Amino acid sequence: MKIQILSDLHLEFSDRHPPFVPPATDSDVVVLANCGNLRAPDQYKWLAEFVAKGGGLIVLPGDKVN
Repeated sequence: MKIQILSDLHLEFSDRHPPFVPPATDSDVVVLANCGNLRAPDQYKWLAEFVAKGGGLIVLPGDKVN
């Protein structure tokens, strides 16, 4: 099983970080760590497509939940 970990996607809305670029992945599961505040439509779209293709999703909201 291949697992891809993504964390702190809320930082994508900061001037200090480049915009979100959906990663190419051949993983079976994506773990979102400290990502309780997704706002960008492209983040949702990428995750929805990944799950629709049979990928697993684990969300660990952390301390940034709104």
